[in-house]
Amino acid sequence: MSINTISNHHGLAQQQGVVLVEFLAVLPFLLMIVLLTFDLTSYVQKQGKLERLSYSLATIISHREQYYSELSSSGEKVVLPLSQEQVTQLTRIARNELSQDDIAVRVYEFNNYHTGNGGDPIIFSHGSGGCAWRSAGAVAESLPQASNGKSEPGLFMVQLCQDIKGTSLFAKFSDSSDFSHLYARSVMVKREKRHDD
Repeated sequence: MSINTISNHHGLAQQQGVVLVEFLAVLPFLLMIVLLTFDLTSYVQKQGKLERLSYSLATIISHREQYYSELSSSGEKVVLPLSQEQVTQLTRIARNELSQDDIAVRVYEFNNYHTGNGGDPIIFSHGSGGCAWRSAGAVAESLPQASNGKSEPGLFMVQLCQDIKGTSLFAKFSDSSDFSHLYARSVMVKREKRHDD
């Protein structure tokens, strides 16, 4: 074997060693980028599911005549008022739909919200999971305001919260509450049956 051949083998081994060291130095950053991309994708998917579910639950609670009614002694259909039991049922639906036990639900019922005649909203919650719910006043301020001065029908707002700090890399590494929970909310007008006089 010639000296040139030995020198070439030695140079090739050195190059391979340098490439290996560089790869090992870059590998943690590549893995971190892949994991954070996966985490962000999961975050966006969970947020989308939560928003669709909040809309579905708001639809259920606003169509009260179909789901929350009973017959009176005179045989008329009477819509039951919003109750803790109904919100507990909505929470059960949400948890079953997402196969997650860490879903919390809060429902606001606003009556004649823009005139101020309805007073404070009726609020029911089930589950908490450390959710930072917005105050009723802040929720009321974010609702659309009618400009015609007429008494508008009531509104329901359904808020969902999911604790993700156990599954989110952002939450684990940032110590920020912004990434520890997902929130979604939907507002729906009360569907009230009109009776002609």
